Amino acid sequence: MENKFENFFEVKFKKDEYHIVTANTSFYQFLGERLYHTFDMLMPEEDKSLLECKIQEKILNQCFILHIFDKDKSVHEMVSCLMECDETGNVLIQMAELDSLYCEDNRLKEEVQDYMALLSQFDGTYFVYETSSGILTCFQFKPDKKVLASFTLEEAYEKVLKKLDEKGVHKAACILSDIREGMRNFRYCMNVKGVFHDGPLTEMEICGTAVYQDGIHTKTVGNIVRAGIVNRMEAVRRDQLTGLILKEDITNLARNQIDVLKKKTIIAIIDIDDFKDVNDNFGHMKGDEVLRKCAAIIMEEVEGLGSAGRIGGDEFFIVLDYMEDKEELRSLLRSIKNGILNAYSVERDGFSISTSIGCACYPEDVDNFNNLFTLADYLLYRAKNKGKNRYIIYNMEKHGTVEEILSQGIQNIGISSRRGMNKAEIVCRIADQVLEGDNYPVKNIFNDIVDYFGVERIVLYSLDEKKVLFQCGNNLMSQEQIESTSDYIVDESLQKLYDKGVLIVNNIKMIENVSMDAYKKLKKQGVLSFMHHEITGKNERKYLISYESVIIRNTWNMEDMQFFRLFDRIFARCL
Repeated sequence: MENKFENFFEVKFKKDEYHIVTANTSFYQFLGERLYHTFDMLMPEEDKSLLECKIQEKILNQCFILHIFDKDKSVHEMVSCLMECDETGNVLIQMAELDSLYCEDNRLKEEVQDYMALLSQFDGTYFVYETSSGILTCFQFKPDKKVLASFTLEEAYEKVLKKLDEKGVHKAACILSDIREGMRNFRYCMNVKGVFHDGPLTEMEICGTAVYQDGIHTKTVGNIVRAGIVNRMEAVRRDQLTGLILKEDITNLARNQIDVLKKKTIIAIIDIDDFKDVNDNFGHMKGDEVLRKCAAIIMEEVEGLGSAGRIGGDEFFIVLDYMEDKEELRSLLRSIKNGILNAYSVERDGFSISTSIGCACYPEDVDNFNNLFTLADYLLYRAKNKGKNRYIIYNMEKHGTVEEILSQGIQNIGISSRRGMNKAEIVCRIADQVLEGDNYPVKNIFNDIVDYFGVERIVLYSLDEKKVLFQCGNNLMSQEQIESTSDYIVDESLQKLYDKGVLIVNNIKMIENVSMDAYKKLKKQGVLSFMHHEITGKNERKYLISYESVIIRNTWNMEDMQFFRLFDRIFARCL
């Protein structure tokens, strides 16, 4: 069965200049070398006018025909639909080639007939819970798809109570909770007299799984059969929150494919940047929603090309069939990266997220799974150190030999986020690296602070030269921003606010009346709140470390001040 409709394009672009913001893998492959074309360059003039009219009138969810050119100037007739025109100027359009759509429609009809015929052979009751209506519908997959009953979850619970033994009452409550909350892959066995008719006590098996679209729980589907009626094939276990394969199973799948079957394979490790900030500032329910949405994006891109698993709290692992054409691989990773980047925006959601990805290939890079995973892990942390929101595929000329990388592991990249250490342990690890003379670079310490202390951006200034020496984290400043704003650090009015070399500002509006010049320059830098620490280095030079929030305004945690004071001591030794 073909799992993915290859001629389906999803593109997000700016409505004024038609700059492409993000797209799915199929569209990037369709573009080929035209990666920097604007969207309007792909269609004839008359279609541009039609599209502009649809956008201006915000005609959503209505199909129309666009003609777009491929790289050979051939014209493709596309059934198109505007899905979104938001207040930030982004337009989301979905397109499917008309001829392929006809073929896909016929294929799906045949597939549905096959499934209906197959399911009609099983004596079971199937159910669908629609979150939009809150209605649970039970039916049998007979040719007429006979509906047995429809009711709310509360009505369902009341209906089955009298048909259950004491243990069954508790299980029924758990089942209804799993259905409502969108749990993945639940299964219960319980004794039931007969849900829709009277009869003897029978052991029944109730199985189900949630269905998510763009990370949102839309329905739960499942079945009720007599226990043992169906011999189930052994399958991989899945994470209940995201639906991705569990760590042990996805790892075994990759290890078997590489070390046993010796099959050419590509792996990638995907980490959500600064995910802890979402949990800290918006709560764990929002964090769970983000993880589900990211998982949905990854599954959609990987479908038909490999498998995806969850190997940590905010870390994912994909195992891909080998791609000889590395541009195809780059298109896939770019689509995952851009899809996650555009899933949330500060304007709409109050925050945004990005992802870092490390990728390596077997057997061209290394000859076994363990080393391949270590290599991808190394590249993931290179991606984080380079500013995050990027993917890196191993290249010996850029990254050095595999032997050099394996000999150092990731110790010179940063402290691994999968160790589960608290802040005090992180500081101790950093201090050990510095004090024991292990040549732990200052920029690594900055990156560790970004990863663990809720700091979005760190800028190191030379107070003597009034210039930026280093910056890391999110939304890094351009050279023009640096050159036109850096002198605010010696603003006399601002200097009067310092207390023992430290200045904490939880909202830059607080300094608007203190120094309008400093306020304007901070605003131009994109700073929302900041904490300054003045440091004297071992060479007696003066430095300023600016810890900044630039996406979500941060109120600085005073309980962390003890750690930042320790960092002052460490930096004074290193700078």
